[in-house]
Amino acid sequence: MQPFGTPLPDGTQPMVLFASPERDNRLNLFQQGLNLQNDVSFSGGDDISTYFLSAQHVRQTGIIPDDKNERVNLRFNGSRNFGKLRTSYNINFINNRKDVTPDGPWISAYRFPANFDYDLIRNWQDPNSPGNPNNYFIPNGSWLRNPYFLIDNIRQTNQQQILNGKIEFSYQLTPWMEILYRAGMYASMDEIRNTTNKYEAPGTRNTPGSVNDQSLTYRRFNSDLIMSIKKDIGTVSNRLLIGHNLRTDYRKQHNVAATNLLYTDIFNQSSRVGELTGGSSLSEQRSLAVYAEYVAGYKDLLYLTFTGRNDWISTLSKENRSFFYPGISASFIASEAIPAIRQKRKISYTKLYASWNKTGNVTLSPYQLNNPYSQLNGFPFGNTVGFLPGLTNPNPGILPEFVTSYELGLQLGLFNHRLYLDAAYVYTDSDGQISNANVSRATGYNAMLVNSGRVTNNIIELTLSGDVVRNMEWTWNMGFNFTYTNNMVRELYGGADFRQNFRQSYAFVGHQFPTLWVSDYQRDPQGRVVVDAETGDPLVAEENVILGPMVPPYIFGLSTQVNYKGFTLAAQFESRLGGWFYSETVPPMYEFGTHPITAQYGREAFVWPNSVIEVSPGEYVENTELLTSGGGKEFWTRQGAVQSNTAAKADFFKLRELNLSYSLPPAVVDRMGFLSEASLGLVATNLFIIRHKDNNIGDPEYLYNNTDGYYSFRQVPPMRTYGMTFLASF
Repeated sequence: MQPFGTPLPDGTQPMVLFASPERDNRLNLFQQGLNLQNDVSFSGGDDISTYFLSAQHVRQTGIIPDDKNERVNLRFNGSRNFGKLRTSYNINFINNRKDVTPDGPWISAYRFPANFDYDLIRNWQDPNSPGNPNNYFIPNGSWLRNPYFLIDNIRQTNQQQILNGKIEFSYQLTPWMEILYRAGMYASMDEIRNTTNKYEAPGTRNTPGSVNDQSLTYRRFNSDLIMSIKKDIGTVSNRLLIGHNLRTDYRKQHNVAATNLLYTDIFNQSSRVGELTGGSSLSEQRSLAVYAEYVAGYKDLLYLTFTGRNDWISTLSKENRSFFYPGISASFIASEAIPAIRQKRKISYTKLYASWNKTGNVTLSPYQLNNPYSQLNGFPFGNTVGFLPGLTNPNPGILPEFVTSYELGLQLGLFNHRLYLDAAYVYTDSDGQISNANVSRATGYNAMLVNSGRVTNNIIELTLSGDVVRNMEWTWNMGFNFTYTNNMVRELYGGADFRQNFRQSYAFVGHQFPTLWVSDYQRDPQGRVVVDAETGDPLVAEENVILGPMVPPYIFGLSTQVNYKGFTLAAQFESRLGGWFYSETVPPMYEFGTHPITAQYGREAFVWPNSVIEVSPGEYVENTELLTSGGGKEFWTRQGAVQSNTAAKADFFKLRELNLSYSLPPAVVDRMGFLSEASLGLVATNLFIIRHKDNNIGDPEYLYNNTDGYYSFRQVPPMRTYGMTFLASF
C-alpha cells in the first residue's frame, strides 16, 4: 500500500494498492442496469367491429448509480363497419419519467490510474472522506471532480407525456372506387429540470447552485384525402390513386434559469443572487402536397407503376416553395411468364424489377431564411438597448435538395421455395444539399446558407436465406446478407476541395463521405516515422492525412434459427468492415499516463520503433540508438495531440443477439383449458465482439449521439444485456 493524496482533516492518510488490479477498477463506477417490462392486452370483435386494448409498464435502472426511468404506455384501437362506410381509430398515450445524470461524471475515470480505489471517494458527504470536495485531490470545480459528487449533485429530471391518435374513414362509392380520409395528431409535452446542488467550499472547490426549468411543447397534425380507383380491362388491371396531404408542425419552448442559488437543496429561482436568465421561442411550419400513383398489371406477370408528387413547403421562399418529383418502376414475374423457367423444377420463383425515382427534400428549420436579430447587453454602450444581426447569410434563394435514384433487382425462389435470393443494385445522386459554407467576413457574415454540393451513392445488396433442414419435427433456417455502400462526394460549394463536417470528419471531393482527416507523423516512402536528428522525438507532418471513410462500406450479416418440438434457438451475427473511427478519450489518457503505450517503455526515454532519421533531403537512415527526449507526461501529452494516435480501424465481428425460447405444445395448452398460448424465452445481446488488431479503443458501434465515427469521453462504455420473457395468451 502507498499513500495517496494529502492527509485528511482527522489526520489519517488515504492509501491505495500500488499494484496492477485483478480487474479494471473503473468498472466499479458503474452498476448493473435492470429493465423490467410488463405488458397486457385484450382484443376481440365480430363481423362488423374489432377492438384492441393494451397497457405496458417499464421500469429501468441505468448503469450509472441513481439513474432511473419509468414509462407507462396505453393503447386503444378499433374499427367498425357501417355498410359501405368503414371506420377505424387508434389512440396511444405515453407517460415517461426520467431522473438521470447528464453526461460527464465518468470523464475523470479515463484519467485515473487503473489501481485507483473508487470506494475511497464514494462517501463524499463525510468531512473526513478523500472524496469530500474539501479533500479531493483535484482542487477545481470542473468535470474532473469526484464522479460520485457529480452523480449526486448534478441531475436532470424529465416528465414527458405523448398523445398520439389517428382516425380513418373509408367509403366505397362504387365497386371500383373508394374514398379514404385519414387524420392524425401527435402531441408531446416535456417538463425538464436541470439542477446543480450548491456546495460551499473555499476557492475553486466551491460549487455554485443552479436550476433551469424548461418546457417543450410539440404538436403535429397530418391528414390525407385519397381517392382510389381499381378497374380491370380485359387482362390488364388498373389502379389509380390520387391524394392530398396536409401537415402542420408547432413548437413552443421556454425556460427560466438561475445560476447562483442561495441555499443547498432548495432549487428555486427566487432564492438567488443576480439576474434570471431564460427565454422562449415559437415556431410553426406547414406543408401541402398532391400526389398520384398509377399501376398497370398484365396477367399478374408484368407491372408498371408511375408516381408523381408536388410539395409546397413553408420554410422555403415563396418563389421556391413548390417543387415536383416523379418516379417510374416496373416488375416482371419471369417464372410465370416464360414456360421454360416455369418448367424447371429447381426454380420456384423469378422476379425482375427496376425503378427510377426523383425525390425532393427540405431540411430547413422554420424561419431559417430570415435574418434574426438578437439583443446584446451593453451594445452599443451602457444600458442602451441594441440588436445585432445574425452572422449567417440566410440566402432566400435556397432550393430543395433532389435525390435521383436508379434500382435494378432480382428475386429468386429455388428448390420448392426452400432457398431465396434477393440481389439489388442502387445508384443515387443527391444534388443541392442544404448546409452552411464559409464566406468572407467583409460581407458582414462569416457563413452563408447554400445548396452546397453533390454526392453519389453506389449500393449493392445481397440477401440469401433458406431452410437447411425442413421436416415434420424440426427446421433449421439460415440467412446471409451483404451490403456494399460507396458514398462519394462529387462537388462542393464554390469549387472547394473539402469542407469540415464535425471535428475530424470532413467531406473531400473524390472521397467517401464522411472522411476521417487527421494530423500524423512525418514518414519516409516506406511509411516509417521520421524523428528529429537531435531530440529523437517523432516529427509531426505539416499536412494532415486521409485515413478513410467513417461509415463502414462493407456490412455482412448472418442469422440462424433452429426449431425443434417447441424449442427455438436463434442467433444474429454481424460484421462491418472498411471504416475508421477516432476517440476523444485517447489524448487525456496519453497526458495522464493511463494509456497502455505510455507505460510500455517504463516511462523512460526510448528509441521510437520503426523510425528513421533524414540525413539529407529525401535520404533516410534507420534509427537504432537515438533516444526520445523523455518518456514522461510532457512527452506523451505531445503524442496524444497527434490525431492519428486517436484513430483506429472500425472493423468488427460480433454476436449481436442470441435467444432461446420454448412454447408449450398445443395439446398441453388445450388440456389447461384457460390458455391458448404460452412461451418462455431467454435473450442476450452483445455477447462477444472481435475487433481489428489495432483497435484498443472499444466497440466501434458505441458512438456519441450516433455521430459517425466519433467516440466521445461523454459516453458510457458498451453494455451486454441478458433478459427473460414470458408470454401467455388466454
